[in-house]
Amino acid sequence: MDAGLPAGPYGGPAQDHGGLHHQDRHPDRAGGHRRGAVPPADRERRAVRHPARRRGLARARVGAPDRPARLVDRDATTKVVDRLGRDTFSPAMLDLETQDGKVLAVPSDSWSQILVYRKDLFKAKGLKPPTTYADLTAAAKALTAEGKTGITLATDPADPFTSQSFETLALGNSCQLVDDAGAVTLGDQRCQRTWDLYADLVRNYSPQTKQDVDTTRASYFAGESAMVLWSAYLLDEMAGLREDALPTCPECKDDPTFLARNSGVVTAVRGPDGTGKGSFGEVAGWALMRGSDVDQGGRLIEHVMTDGYQAWLGVAPEGKFPTRPGPTKGSTAYVDAWAKLPAGVDTKKPLAEVYPPDVLASIRSSASTIDRWGIAQGRGILLGAVTSELPIPKAVAGIASGSLDARQAAEQAATAVDDIRKDLN
Repeated sequence: MDAGLPAGPYGGPAQDHGGLHHQDRHPDRAGGHRRGAVPPADRERRAVRHPARRRGLARARVGAPDRPARLVDRDATTKVVDRLGRDTFSPAMLDLETQDGKVLAVPSDSWSQILVYRKDLFKAKGLKPPTTYADLTAAAKALTAEGKTGITLATDPADPFTSQSFETLALGNSCQLVDDAGAVTLGDQRCQRTWDLYADLVRNYSPQTKQDVDTTRASYFAGESAMVLWSAYLLDEMAGLREDALPTCPECKDDPTFLARNSGVVTAVRGPDGTGKGSFGEVAGWALMRGSDVDQGGRLIEHVMTDGYQAWLGVAPEGKFPTRPGPTKGSTAYVDAWAKLPAGVDTKKPLAEVYPPDVLASIRSSASTIDRWGIAQGRGILLGAVTSELPIPKAVAGIASGSLDARQAAEQAATAVDDIRKDLN
């Protein structure tokens, strides 16, 4: 690995393959790869590593908490976006990759964190979709019975997925990591409401064993929990398209698509104080590095984002929603094609053949509401450090064990984040 490349967001090294710099923040690979499987990220690298080796390209995940902007040729990267047409990109996606009017990376695709819920169980109980804190809590309470839990939430102190899960709900109540001046705000009223919600759900309506990225998925797939907070990468697995992560609910034995047909998706859970975008996700982008052959690299990016775009999205459609809806302003050609791309690993099938239109519509709409802590406030580096040092998962674990109440957890996390901020300064 070249000297000077940053550490990855989870404390490990960023991946570098002869000029191809890739950082991956998908929750299923937060603390390591899926057991016995080749992660989509690795398939991505294999697909693009050789063309990019000599072109000085960086492939990084958004908002770039860890991407050193000084290594990016902003002018060259901005010119690529201008040639493709700024008005052909999702404005929200482009904003996340822009700093001081210059583009740090050409946004290529995104994934969203989603709250997946059993529509059949909700209907039987007369429950509203869990789009608000109140409705989420009511549903979790009503569906916790007879050995089943209303929801399964991450509580592992060593898993960044726990932090992602908390941030997802926090954004829905406009709880931010820091304010515009950089002061830590994890203990303010808006964030305290999120700590209260998380504590209530974890202690009363979620499995009482330690929950991580694997066990939360397993609990929902087994029909043991009525809701799960996960990334859109869950969609191909829930459809029975991946043999090492098949749904195991009683109904799934005769119908592997049972969960896919009976699950709804919520991309943002609104809290009583929520006023912002409200959904968690990641945007991946291509950047041209200083000192590289920016002309050749730029042509490669333009190819990937035009003639090669469907093939690129097809690497893992469930986790690669197009940030460029179409080749011209107002066109939705790439978005329309996305739903028809074969998803899955061991079995291939377009998401549109498995999921009802409302689920795909939710995924589409999330592209315009993705947000992340610290990015808008210019504190992306702090987010990277917080993700690596795990102060929020440790506080959540304290709640789950009973050693901390919600207010104590908020205070502990806020103090730890402030200490990290001071160290960075």
